[in-house]
Amino acid sequence: MSEVLKSLRGIPVALARGVVKDVYSLGATLYALLVGVAPPVADQRRSDRLPAIAGVEKRIQGAIERAMALDWEKRLQTVDEFLDLLGVKTEARVTPEPDPQEILEHTRLQTRLGAQGVFLAVITLIVTVVLTLYGDELKRWLRPPVSVPTPQESQE
Repeated sequence: MSEVLKSLRGIPVALARGVVKDVYSLGATLYALLVGVAPPVADQRRSDRLPAIAGVEKRIQGAIERAMALDWEKRLQTVDEFLDLLGVKTEARVTPEPDPQEILEHTRLQTRLGAQGVFLAVITLIVTVVLTLYGDELKRWLRPPVSVPTPQESQE
């Protein structure tokens, strides 16, 4: 089991499907990205304090510690809370509704590309079969005949 996965074992099973797990995972991932190694394994930690991260603001370190709090009730409950502590403006993260026409065009394009892919796969299969069955004959047909000199020609 990887060190990052081991560090996630402190999450109660009842919350394994919830947002709290995602926030813990985000904190562990950010810690690993900043430090270069996985955070300490949750069941081996005695407190919410993590080893200091050199060159990282205390505000960021605090956000990571809150995201990875051992007691799930003290842990950040939403990704928005985590982003707010990191100083990321939440208004800027609004995802626009997709245009139904664009979705339809994209679907049509994928269908065309899928059909072309199948066509190319069939052609490749046919060429492979033909070369396997008739490769030697094709080589003989494509190569010009090699004239071997007769003993009389080689003496001249």
